[in-house]
Order: sequence, then C-alpha cells, then structure tokens
Amino acid sequence: MVNRTVIDCGRLIYRREAHIYLAEELRFPKYYGRNLDALSDCLSEYSGLIVFKNADVPDSGDGYFRRILNVFSDAEAENPNLSCVRFGGELPQKNPYHENLERAEFVMTRACTGSCKHCSEAGSDTKQNLDGEAAARALLRAAAVYDLKSVMAFGGEPLLRAEDVAKIMRAAKNAGVESRQIITNGCFTRDADRLKRTARLLLRSGVNCVLLSADAFHQDTLPLDSVKLFAEEILGLGITIKLNPAWLVSREDNNQYNLKTREILSELKALGVPEASGNIIFPEGNAKKYLGEYFGGENIAKNPYIQDPENVKAISLDPDGTLYGESVSERDILDIIGSYRPKK
Repeated sequence: MVNRTVIDCGRLIYRREAHIYLAEELRFPKYYGRNLDALSDCLSEYSGLIVFKNADVPDSGDGYFRRILNVFSDAEAENPNLSCVRFGGELPQKNPYHENLERAEFVMTRACTGSCKHCSEAGSDTKQNLDGEAAARALLRAAAVYDLKSVMAFGGEPLLRAEDVAKIMRAAKNAGVESRQIITNGCFTRDADRLKRTARLLLRSGVNCVLLSADAFHQDTLPLDSVKLFAEEILGLGITIKLNPAWLVSREDNNQYNLKTREILSELKALGVPEASGNIIFPEGNAKKYLGEYFGGENIAKNPYIQDPENVKAISLDPDGTLYGESVSERDILDIIGSYRPKK
C-alpha cells in the first residue's frame, strides 16, 4: 500500500489556511494546535512520504511558508520514519513506457565473498559501490510519481554494504513499498557480533524478506555453518527468510550440482527455513565458461532480467549509481526515466 501524501504548497501561504489544510491532509489529531510547534510535535511521530508540489510558490511576505517548510526539513532530519520530496511545480507525468513501473532494484556492489562457478557477473568491476544516500533519494523521488510495490537489493554480496542497504530500505518503508527484499549469501563477515548487528539493522530499516542464496555453487567456497548462523539470527528476529538456490538445467534435473544443492537445502530446511523457487542458471559470465557442457540443445535458460522495452516494469541502479547510463547523483531520476525511449 502506497504511503504517500501530496501537499500543494500553494495552500501553505497563509497561516490559518495552512494549518487547517495540513491537519486535514496529514490526518493530525483533533487537538492539533495549528502552530509551528504543534506541527513539529505531530511530525515527530509521523510515518510516511510527504510529497510537496509547487514548492517554488512565492511567499506571502512574512516568511511563514518558508518557516513551515523548515519545520518539515527539521522533522525529517530527526524522524527516521518521515521522508519528504519537493517539486518546484506540478508532479512530473509518468513516462508512458514506464506506466506499469512497480519495482526498483539496487545492485549494491560487484564485490563478493564467494567465487561461484555459476556467477553471471564474472569480470565486473568489484571496486564500485552504490551510494546509499543518493540511491535512497532517487527511490523516494521515483516513489513520488510511480506506484512502486517492490524493492530489492543484491550484488555481489549486498551486506558488504549493509549501511547503504539500510538507507535504501528505510526510504522504501517510508514510501510504503510493500515488498522490501534482499538477496544475500549470508557469509559477509566472520565476526558473529557484526553478523548479529547487521541482522538487527535489517530489521530496523524495514527489510521484510531475506532470500538466502544457498546451493552447490555458493557452498563450494562459502562455509555452510556461517549461513546457518545468519539464518538462525534472521529467523529469531521474525524476518521472513527463504532459500533461493541456483539450479542447473532445471530444478528437476539430477546432475551432480543439483544433487549437492538438495543436500545443502535439507540441512537449512531443518532449521525451519522454507525454500523459494530459486533461479535457473543462464549461460553468461562464469556459467558460460565453466558450465558450458550443460547448455546444449534445449537446456538453455533465458536471462530472466530481460524485459519488454516498451513496458518497463522494473528499473535497476548499477553500483556506480547509473540508470540507463546516467548517474542519479548528477541528474534527477525522474528526468532520466522521463527521457527514456526504447531502442528501435
């Protein structure tokens, strides 16, 4: 459910009208005092995304409108459950090619703690890391216009950038994005205390589903005991967690890798971790190099991330902060989306 309220700054010019309007739109309690102190008090407990349009409207002369906006800015800095986005005029129109946009993905880093034979990111630059603050701002601006239902962070190993993941997920929670997922291999540290702190950080930031990559390929280089420890911690916090294995050829095929994957999954299921459908490996990166013999004939899975260029339902930010080749740190994400045209 989208948790977004649009405020027309043209209604905030005069004191009395401004407070009546804010009380109604933001559903303040009946005892709201209709002054700046009362506004500050109510915003300290407010949860959600507030979108201001016409924020460049001229003030009435006494500066009260600007003082109102300053109260919102101060409240946003103090209250982690409140996010605000401003637009000088009306809200941007949706790009018709993104009319059905409902998902935002964030590749946090190419760096990883494992070295999997099936990895499609082999040879990528592992030094780039996504700026969490810039990504969170971009997400909020996108959520101001598009009805995002799902946000996912992955990598590489995304929890090598746990603080940046938290910033993005907190923004998604404030914007009312219903599904806030992360895909991790669970082996981002050898420090048990750091592992537990990271799990609690995910809970506080609003992550509500952890997809745990566990299979023959991950456990070829990553210890299963560490995966179990992370899974137990997430289970203990009440966050939904599911196993997300990589299958070779098909889920049903009985090749040596799938047989090993089933053994690994059985150990994790014993902890109470359910299994998701997982992914079928497609021939790119390391998979094409090391597993080429399995991709003959009709046994070739298609890249699931390819979508209809005229009906874009998901956008993805790379670790350098780019979308469609442009940086969200240098250009408004809504301008980037608005400029998109499918290649002929």
